[in-house]
Amino acid sequence: MDFPKIKIIIVLVLLNISVFSQAIELVDIYDQILITYSTIKTCSMDFLQENYWKEIDTFQQSKGKIYYDKDHFLIDYSEPAEQKLLVENDTYTIYEPSIKQAMITDNKKVELNPEKFISHYWDISEKELIEEEDDFIKIKLITPRNESIFLSLSNFYLIDVLIIAPTEDSVHYSFDNQKYNIDLADNIFEINFPDDTNIIDSSTPKNKNEKGDKK
Repeated sequence: MDFPKIKIIIVLVLLNISVFSQAIELVDIYDQILITYSTIKTCSMDFLQENYWKEIDTFQQSKGKIYYDKDHFLIDYSEPAEQKLLVENDTYTIYEPSIKQAMITDNKKVELNPEKFISHYWDISEKELIEEEDDFIKIKLITPRNESIFLSLSNFYLIDVLIIAPTEDSVHYSFDNQKYNIDLADNIFEINFPDDTNIIDSSTPKNKNEKGDKK
């Protein structure tokens, strides 16, 4: 009897069982993430963003707040400079008070539905369960563009996202003080531009008419 070959077969069988078990576990985790996010109607949270550029070996840290409902997604930067990024169903607005400029374009890429956004990256990526302990889960995704995305979740809510490009540039988001399904102020998604703001509006006439004058 060839014992080395038997050992190799046993190892391969055990590895296949392990991979199959993890695949089942990942499917269960994915289903639970979608269920969790499908219940979110509104939310607010604090965020910390850390960008790193490998070629120039430079870090930049930003922070602010995020607000969301089914029709709006607002990233409100407070540091290092004030800036608002507002995504709506039809338009995308960037407002920088420091340079008195706002840009409005059609929203053709940003998905407001969190389940669809999660599904897109999940479907196109290779997946690996990195860590699971109590209510904490860490998953690694590798996209077709060879980006590595590390997702950390607590009770199936995202608390940390690290994206590393093939160039080793990276962006790291951490989220804190999350509040879900709360009442948001009626004007939270309104941006009131001062009269001296240079507004560059390249959105389609249909979207301009529907939004009206943003000043």
